[in-house]
Amino acid sequence: MSRPLRSFVSALSVGAFTLVCGACYDVGQSQELQGWNSAGEDEGGEGDEGGAAPVDDSGADPSASQGGGQDDDDDDDDDAPAAPPSITLLSVNGDAEPAPITEAMAATVTVSTDDDAAVTRVEVSVVGDDAPLATIEAPPFSATWLIDDVVAREPRTLQAIAFGADGVASPAVTLPITFMLPMSGSPRWRRGATDGPASDQVTGVAIASDGDLITVGFQTEPKGERSRVTLSRHSPVDGHSRWQAVLPSEPNNGEHFRGRALAITAEGDVLVAGEVRRGGAPPQLWLGRVDGDDGALLRSREGQSAAGEQARALVTTSAGGAVIVGQSGEDLAGALLLRRYDADLKVRWSRSQKGELTAWSIGQGLCAGEDGSLYVTGSEVSLSGDHKLLVSRYSADGALLWGSSGLFEGMEREDGAGVALNSLGELVVVGDARGVDEAARAVAVRRLRADDGSLISFIRLSGHSEGDGVAHGVALDRHNRIYIAATLEDGLGEAQGVTVRLSRDSGAIAWVRPHEGAGANEVHGAAVAIDTIGYVFLGGRELVNGTPRWWTAALNP
Repeated sequence: MSRPLRSFVSALSVGAFTLVCGACYDVGQSQELQGWNSAGEDEGGEGDEGGAAPVDDSGADPSASQGGGQDDDDDDDDDAPAAPPSITLLSVNGDAEPAPITEAMAATVTVSTDDDAAVTRVEVSVVGDDAPLATIEAPPFSATWLIDDVVAREPRTLQAIAFGADGVASPAVTLPITFMLPMSGSPRWRRGATDGPASDQVTGVAIASDGDLITVGFQTEPKGERSRVTLSRHSPVDGHSRWQAVLPSEPNNGEHFRGRALAITAEGDVLVAGEVRRGGAPPQLWLGRVDGDDGALLRSREGQSAAGEQARALVTTSAGGAVIVGQSGEDLAGALLLRRYDADLKVRWSRSQKGELTAWSIGQGLCAGEDGSLYVTGSEVSLSGDHKLLVSRYSADGALLWGSSGLFEGMEREDGAGVALNSLGELVVVGDARGVDEAARAVAVRRLRADDGSLISFIRLSGHSEGDGVAHGVALDRHNRIYIAATLEDGLGEAQGVTVRLSRDSGAIAWVRPHEGAGANEVHGAAVAIDTIGYVFLGGRELVNGTPRWWTAALNP
């Protein structure tokens, strides 16, 4: 890393970092945050974590029948109050006296009773929270507790109450839990290639249902005669590779297959999108379905457009199909392309978006809502060369619901790179923006209302560099905190990949983590994904002895 860039990253870690803020297109304000590691996050509580409300013990003794002047032993037994169940064990990961928890995890909370068959439900809660952690209505009485940096901010006490058939509650049983988690954002592991004849890079990352990391990218042979799509599956614990695949296995000379994005279906298949280039011919969109267990190619589809097409982002549908966003037409001359495929990779519909006075437009980011709505971001470039941020919402069948392109006040260039939808119905759009009379771009974040696209807030992460700051992707955790994969350039030809975490409202910076590879003098971030626990997974490329090499990494929640 060059001395100017190293000084820049160091300044981001300990010095002032400026957020240029605004809302609803009002004139932006400047706000100084002292240091990257500002602790001023407003997380709004602990999201899904919760506790139980007090329980009323009932079971008053009903009056015995006096009729007939004769005692009835059977009636006395029927009317006697039911004995409350008894909890015999409350444990975390099988331990009734757990040591301090030292890593984020999906912990298993187990409750045992003296008679599981007589228990109708068990409530497990975290004391002091507003809602139960779990209500379990049949044995075995166990629940998953997601432990991350928010949960582990302070010691917790688990509580369990069992209920019998008559609603009679057991005495509450509690279990104190303490934590010693690593610092949030600290490295968990890092993997990469340091040698070999071919150049390669990671362009996308995704999390499988079992927590494995799957990456996509491409590899180019030493003399540049051909390229292949690369896929890898890694352990989330240490990054160990479970399998690697190259697609196609033997491309012809002059064929360049490049993977740009991936998504994982409910069945576990991996959908991959990108393009293939042959000589001077226009690029053709390439889409493949891969077996998630071993990386075997199940089927693929290649476009046949005379003008050319390419994919930049991908989501999967509930039916196992795919939706891609990218560009139709020649590089720097086409229109934003949105296309849906079925599970057999057959085209269901295609849409393009390009304004009348637009030279070209391109889609770079894509996400989907629970109702099937599709949210797209990218760039729209005018005939005079002005870049404007483009954001649109489409229905599941491809109808344009709303769309906008424009610049935030005071900006003369703005591009979109990634988009994510949080649980509050807000879109988080990341990209880069350059102010009037400024030489360099800076990472920018917009929050929009998903229902109509109206602006909630705009910030720009501007530091002390002569080079550009460029965002590549965005992901959200279960607390709606924002993670951005970005690259900072020093203006002298060197670059530093970084990951930035912002609070939910993008108003406070929690941390920024630079990624430095052994022997690499240039590191680029490309993609970010968050698993259900909160681990952060990343990928990109780094320049080692003049050759691009892939890298992946994991950070602690």
